[in-house]
Amino acid sequence: MSTPLADCAWSMHDAGTLYGAIVVERFRTFAGNLFELADRWKRFSYGLTTLDIDFSLSQQEFANSCNQLLDVNRELVTLAGDVSVVAVASPGEVDNETATPSIVFHLSPLPWKKLSNWYQFGTSLFLSSYAAVPDACWPAHIKTRSRLPYYLSDVELRKNQRTTPKTSSIEALPLLKTVRGTIADTSVANIVIVDKNGVIRSPATGSSLEGCSLELAKRLLRSCGQNLVRTDIDESELYVAREVWLTGSTGCIWRASSLNAKSIGTDTESPIYRHLKAKWIEHVGLDFEAQAMCFAT
Repeated sequence: MSTPLADCAWSMHDAGTLYGAIVVERFRTFAGNLFELADRWKRFSYGLTTLDIDFSLSQQEFANSCNQLLDVNRELVTLAGDVSVVAVASPGEVDNETATPSIVFHLSPLPWKKLSNWYQFGTSLFLSSYAAVPDACWPAHIKTRSRLPYYLSDVELRKNQRTTPKTSSIEALPLLKTVRGTIADTSVANIVIVDKNGVIRSPATGSSLEGCSLELAKRLLRSCGQNLVRTDIDESELYVAREVWLTGSTGCIWRASSLNAKSIGTDTESPIYRHLKAKWIEHVGLDFEAQAMCFAT
């Protein structure tokens, strides 16, 4: 039985409420169907185990809950084109040996207009003064609702946009660094560069959230004879990179066009980018760029 989202609530004594101990997983549908669910379950279940959240939930039960949510809302999903499925879970009340963990599945709309602009013009990136949470605080393999550095970076960007006309694009994204000063990620995407030597690179393991879309990009690149190397990336390298890409659950893959209002990468799609995007479209069975253009109008 489904419950209206407005009626969902956590106890004020829940570890999720008190400590932000909430594991989250977000993944979009393609043509109304779930995709790469095994990878999503792997990350979600890793988070459940790490936070000692025991649902005795199997991968099949996880999939069944997601599919039930889509079936109940099938008409809405069809009208929306596609949606994101979101799962959130918390341990339950602290200091309560019989506490029952909480889990909620809900749908979220896709930002078609924003995606359409990203695909057409690339995303503007702006370096945040806030650092990503180190891997030593919580493992980078866990996707959690404790996302204050991303939120503060968004607030910082909005303030910057109000005072600096050049940065007024509502499609812009803040780019966080690690505490060591190397590039980390954005709130919605991992970053990939083709450096000045033609090497395809992404920040070192543990420097950013281990994105499922980044892992898919790695597999698809390997299928066309290319390797993605995980290594530290300095800010200066982005300005001289041949290309800068973003990978994320909502947008799949798209280009970044500027960093701190300075152009980066190329204005056109390179052969390797076009090939990777074509592989991605083939893999999901849907032209996600054309879909975004259609639903953005």
